[in-house]
Parts: sequence; C-alpha cells; structure tokens
Amino acid sequence: MICKYYLMIGSEKVDINSQSCIDVSSMIANLKDIKLSYNRIDYGGITRKCGSNIEFVGNARDVLIEHFTINGLNSIASFAVYGIENDWTYKEIFSCPLDFSTFTYDSYRVELGCLDNSVAALIKANKTTKYEYPVEDIKESFKLSYDRVSIRKEVTIQAIGNKQLGGEDTYTEIDKNVWWFYPRIGVISSDTPNNESITFQDSEETFQTDGTPMIWGMPGLNKTDIYFVECLKDCVVSIDFTHIGLNESLRGCVLAKVSGSSVTPLNCGYSNVMSRDENTRPSAVKWSGGLKKGERLQFAIYNYGYGKLDGGVTFKAHQDGYISWNDRQEPLYLDVISPEVLLGKILSSICPGLDVRYKIKMTSADGTDNTRLKQTMLCPAESVRQFPSAKVYTSFDEFCKWMETTFGYVYQIEDLSESDDEFLLSSIYDFTCIYHAEYSKKIGDILFREREPGMYGYFFEVISEANLESSFDYDFVGSENFQSQEWGNDPFGIKVHTDRLYRSTEDKVIYSAINYTEPTYTSGAKYRWYSELKEAVIENVNVSRYVDTVEFGSIINETVTEAGTYNGEVAIENICYCRKSMKFMYLSDGQYYYPFTGSDKYNNGDVVRDDMMFISNDQNYIVLKDCLVKCTVTESDVDDTKYPTVFFKHKNEVFDKSSVLYLTNVSDCVYKLATDRLYSRLTIGYEKQNYDLGNNGKDEFNFKSVYTTGITLDDKELNMVSPYRADSYGVEELSNKIGEETSSTESDTQLFAISCVKTDNEYVILRNNRIDGVSTDSMFNSDLAPIFMIEANKSYLASFAKTLTFVSSEGKSDVSIDGKSVSGNVELSDPLFGHGNISFTTDELVLPEDWNGCVEIPWYGGKKKGFLSTLDINVANNEAYEYELIEMIE
Repeated sequence: MICKYYLMIGSEKVDINSQSCIDVSSMIANLKDIKLSYNRIDYGGITRKCGSNIEFVGNARDVLIEHFTINGLNSIASFAVYGIENDWTYKEIFSCPLDFSTFTYDSYRVELGCLDNSVAALIKANKTTKYEYPVEDIKESFKLSYDRVSIRKEVTIQAIGNKQLGGEDTYTEIDKNVWWFYPRIGVISSDTPNNESITFQDSEETFQTDGTPMIWGMPGLNKTDIYFVECLKDCVVSIDFTHIGLNESLRGCVLAKVSGSSVTPLNCGYSNVMSRDENTRPSAVKWSGGLKKGERLQFAIYNYGYGKLDGGVTFKAHQDGYISWNDRQEPLYLDVISPEVLLGKILSSICPGLDVRYKIKMTSADGTDNTRLKQTMLCPAESVRQFPSAKVYTSFDEFCKWMETTFGYVYQIEDLSESDDEFLLSSIYDFTCIYHAEYSKKIGDILFREREPGMYGYFFEVISEANLESSFDYDFVGSENFQSQEWGNDPFGIKVHTDRLYRSTEDKVIYSAINYTEPTYTSGAKYRWYSELKEAVIENVNVSRYVDTVEFGSIINETVTEAGTYNGEVAIENICYCRKSMKFMYLSDGQYYYPFTGSDKYNNGDVVRDDMMFISNDQNYIVLKDCLVKCTVTESDVDDTKYPTVFFKHKNEVFDKSSVLYLTNVSDCVYKLATDRLYSRLTIGYEKQNYDLGNNGKDEFNFKSVYTTGITLDDKELNMVSPYRADSYGVEELSNKIGEETSSTESDTQLFAISCVKTDNEYVILRNNRIDGVSTDSMFNSDLAPIFMIEANKSYLASFAKTLTFVSSEGKSDVSIDGKSVSGNVELSDPLFGHGNISFTTDELVLPEDWNGCVEIPWYGGKKKGFLSTLDINVANNEAYEYELIEMIE
C-alpha cells in the first residue's frame, strides 16, 4: 500500500492542512516494523492499535528534540498514516498521539511509542471499574408508579374456651337456649405481618339466644358485628380450620361471609346445616375466595334442636387454624433511569475531557421498534428502598453484559457527525406499499391507504385473505410507530407521524408524511385528520461526506430483467436507476444491462453505492437503506464534525449479510474450526435470589435457566447471565424494607430492569403478557424472561446449536408466557455465523467503515463469505494484508 506519514508537533490530532504538519514519509527509520492491527472485540465493533515504536530521523528527529527541550513533560505530538485511494487521493487509516513517556533519542534517531488514548483504549482500561452516581443527577423527570406485587401472607389462629379442662385444653359450656355459639378466635402468630388488606378482631365468645328459633336464623342474622377478619380492600382470602382443635364428631360448623346485613355460608349450604351432615364437620371448614372491601368473616357452631351441644365444646390445645391472603400494598413512586442516560454518564467517567457521543438504536434493521428495549427503564435498589441520597452502582462491563444478554445488543465505536446516516436511519420505518388495485394481498402486510372518498390516509395491516375492505386493522402491533389515534379530539381521527420516514419494501421508495384537516359533520368536532405520503427529500446533506457526485439519466420504478454485460460506450442519459433491483443499469435498445462500462462508480457489486451522491436533471440523490432518495445539498451550513460515538446495535445489524465486499486476489487461505465459539451448555437469565417473604417468591421465573446445545466436542458453557436483575419479587422485597434501620446490603447496590411505559406524567408497570402458572396477576417483567433473552440472541445462538434442550431452572419452570413455556426446548434457525474462521493474505484493503458487511473471496473453485474479525497491516509491505474472517452461513 502506498502511504504517507505525518507528524504534528504541539497537537494531539494531525491536521494535514496545517503549516505545523510535517510529511515524515522519508524520516522514519523502521517503516518495515510499523504494523497496524484491527480486531473485533466480543462480536461487537472494531478496535485498532499500532504495535511498534516509531524511529524518527532527520528533520523529524530535530523538531521532536527541540519540542521536548522546551516543553519537557508537557510535550505533545501526534502521528498519522494516510493510504492512497483508487482516485489517487489519500485517506487517513490511522492516527494517534505520541507517548512522550517512551521518549528516547541518540545522535541518529528519536524513538517514541504510540499513545492509544482512543475511546476504545480508555474503555478497555476502565470497563470493569465500578462507578457510583447520585440518582438525583441522572433520573428521569417522571417517576415510576410502582403498583406493587401481591404477596401471600399468613397468620395462625386459635379457638379457645372459657374454662380449663385439664392440661392445656379448654372448654365452653353451651346452654340449651343457645341457638348459635361464636367461639373466641384470635391470632396467635408471634409476628403478624404488616398488611394493607385485612384486619383481625380478637372476638369474645358470644351466645345467640334471640332470633327465629329455626334453621333460617343463620349466623349473624342479628349478630353481624361478630367477626374475626375484615377486608380493608378487595383481596383473596383462604381459611383452613381443618386442625383448629375441635372434635371431628362435632357438627354444625359454619364459616360465613358478612356483607352489610347479608350473611352467606361459605363451607356449606342451609340444608347441610339443618341436617348437620359431613359438610359441617370441623375439617370441612376450608375455603378460599375473593372478598370485597368491608366484607367480614365469622365462625359459628349451630346448636340445632336445643341441647345438641349438651356438655359444651372442647378446644384442644396446640391445634391451630390458618388465614392467608394476597396483600397488595399502596403504590410507591420510584426514580428510574434511562439506559441511554446511564450509558452517557459511564462514558463521561471513562473518557473525561473527551467529547464522546453515545446512542442506543431503538429500532431493528427493518426499521421496526425494539419495543422490549424501548419499554425498559433501570431502577437502582437504593431508589426502591427510598434512600434519601440514593445512588446507582455499575460499570461499563456490566452495562454491556446486560445489553447483550437481554437484548442481543453490542457496541461499535464509530466517528459520526450528527447528520450521519446512522442517526437518520433510526427514524425510517418499513411498510409494504401504498395500496393499489393490482396489489396481491398477503396476511401481515402493512399498507398505506391513500385518501379517497370515505378514506383519510392511514397505515393498516392485512389480517385475512378475505375482502380487503373488511379484513384490515389500523390498530396493529407496532402501529404507534406509524400513526396516532386521536379520537375524542378536535381534529380527530388517525394522524400519521410527520417526524419520521417510511420505506416501501415492495417499491423501494422512501416517503415522508403530510397531515391535513378538513371539516367534518361528526358531533363533537369540527375537523378531522387526513394524511398523505410524498416522496421524501432529505434536507441539507453535506456533499463533502461523499466520495464523488456522478450523473445519471432516469429512474425506473418497474421490475426489469437484466440482459447481461454492456461493454460499449455509455451515454449519461441512458444510465438508469432501477428501484426494485436496487442498482444502476444501462438502457440500450430497450434492454437493461449490468454491469456496464464504468458501473463501478454507481454500484458496489450488485447494490447501489451509498458513498456516492447522484444527480439527474439538477436533482441530487443519496442512498438510504438501498433506496435512492432526493436531497438538497450544502457545503458549510451543517456541522459535519465527526465525534467518536459509542453506538449500541443488535448483533444482526452489526453483522450485515446484505452488504457484500468482494476480494479477488487472495492467497494462503486456511479454514479452521472456531472452537472458541462452540458451547455444550448455555446458562441464561438472572442470578438466583433468596427472599425474606416466607413462602412467597416461589412464582419467580426470572432466574437462571440451563440448556444443552448438542455440542460434544468440549464441555464448555456460554454464560449469558445478566448482571442486572429483573425479578419482580425482588423489587417487592426491597420495597418492604423501606424505613428499616439496617446497614446497606449487597442487594442495595444492584440495578433492576423494569418493563414500563410512559404516560402523560408518569411511568407505569407494563403487564402486557398473559402469565399462566403463577398465583397472582400482579407479576411483571415477563418481557425480560430468559425465553425472550434467547429470542433476542437467536441468530447468534443458532451459530452453534440447532436446538436448545431445556435442562433446569433456578426459578419456577411450570410457567408459560402467552402460551410459551419457559421450560420448553427452543428450535434455532438462521445462524449468524458458521463454525469456522477463514484466514488469508491479499493486497486489497478493507477499511473499518466497511467492516459491518461481509467479505466474499474465491475458495478452491467456489466461494466463501465471512465477517471481518482481524486485519494486520504492515504499512511498508504493499501486498501483505493478513485477514481473518468469521465464517458466514447463507
């Protein structure tokens, strides 16, 4: 590779246009030793380093010695390597400050190392450092309304008589004129749990002698003030008097619900009491059900026919009954933190003084929202416990591990400007096409209906093959990415968003939306919305971001057939962009040809180039998501300064199978099985927690699950356990410790991920899935369960397993979420990688901006594709670029 080498004195960055910049291409004694290495870290982005010291001679030596003599330990200088492009211009491939702590010189040379203070190097050095931040500094402006989890609570109760009967048993005499006997019942638990749902009354024993002397005088007919439990709010209560100490031969035992003046027996009916049958024995007093606020429970024994209880009632000591109930305490308001805000705070600690940008892409490669990630906030444990000066404790490594295990996201470090396509692409949403009469319906397609009489311009989803007029739904899953429904407002109706773009996957056209209003005769509103789509125009695109601008003739919207290669002379007016083929072709004699003479200026392989600007009839175009889009251009009005940007994306987008770079001149090709990414076992989920909630917490499913992969080459485990928690019972346990004067525990330094959505003035817990197999519908975070963590990493896991066979779970395993078992086997498909790595040598260079795509090389009569893993460049060797690829499976 033909390179130029530059030295900049007094600056940490090289500016080749500065008079202080020196071309030192002839002033380096050890050019053959200078080696640049690029490496992909943890299947994410690329980092680079210069692996040798640089020996400067001649004038470069002299100016460095002079600078050090004057500035000493404050000396600053930088070094850069520029490589030649196909158009004979030079482009930066490496730059860094020089490390004066390695400063050495003699009569011939100055030797200096490279100081890698890049964002990547700083992250590597500090990624496991645990930082703490006051929650007050980074919290969201709105709080989370935490409406609690129902906790099953239990107390022990006992019935006792008014006389001692030898030993510890007690006894109560019953007169013959007593119709109903209400024993004394009290709570004997030494530690009665705090609760908001029920209250207990240690009732005195009562004898009912008034009322109608017949069976219809049921308990509480005129004794509704006698009870042992009252509900303070709606809840589910369970009563078990099976072993309360009454003789099993006793009959007439009735548990009744008192609701106002109405009394309802619960363990039996009226006829059971009248006949004093088996349903009224003590062991039959067992019931579970819902009670409303203000309703009470009472227990009575019927003395049917006077004197049936002759001799009284004996209560055996140390035999107890139980009352349990679901208690759901009053809501709390908790501070929460956006993942993106936390990421920014961590990076500011790692890279002090550097202008480092950051972004988490909330959309997937097809433009749809990643709703799991978008609807997740972080809540520090100290915030749950309501510490007055709550803090969050975490590291960059923990944050990355959570993003990868839970959402399948990894980070890249890119130099981006605020106007870069990466930012723009995150606001493009895919739909099928604008509806037209020839459209062939397919279930699941998202169409846009243009305005016509009775229709007002909106997106809808096809939901059946039946008549389109009655088989669509404008309130489809993800419709909020396209439009809002404003019923009850003025204007009212469906309003398509105008702050984003829409890409037709069928027509390969990108649109923007315009909203209008028109009068309506609907009662309660004067106007309604209607929307139109128009071909988008991207404003103020900086032309300097593109390699060159080339002209073409026209755009072809219809499907065309390639007629082969065209080797003749070309006329600009006959160069056509064929939308549905996503590339330029040449039109001659009614036929479309590709490739054609000079087509490499327009296309990269089989797709249009996205690093070029195109112009036709004075209209400029750029490429976004393989679509040719109109634009206006500028050279100075837009701040196109590039900043190092830590960009989190899904793995499937970091490894882009659709973008292919072709290398042809390769040698020393070697294939090797990549045993480092073959695993026999997968552990995924969250660390097991032990709760101080009695028998509660047994329903928790957000713990670790273990699967086997079928790999038998090595006993190796892939650990995908999140360092952040997602157990709903864990949040509830900590909220029960508010106000406790205890020292901070390890759990107080942990972070909880919480699925929630933002309303007008608060965040609310998200419970959008049906959870079967648990005792309460108040559990949450089902979207973050291990089965959905697998789903988020499915293509990556498919790289070494076709089936994940469930082995065990540390949480509850007999649970299903929306019908999907958390303990089922998981079938995997569409692997991201193959099983091997491919290494080779070539004289063709791939620069880091091309590394998201795949590389295709000839392979012993066939071809192989892979994603770049490492690249070693010996800058003085024009032919020795050493590559290693991660094998790709098509």
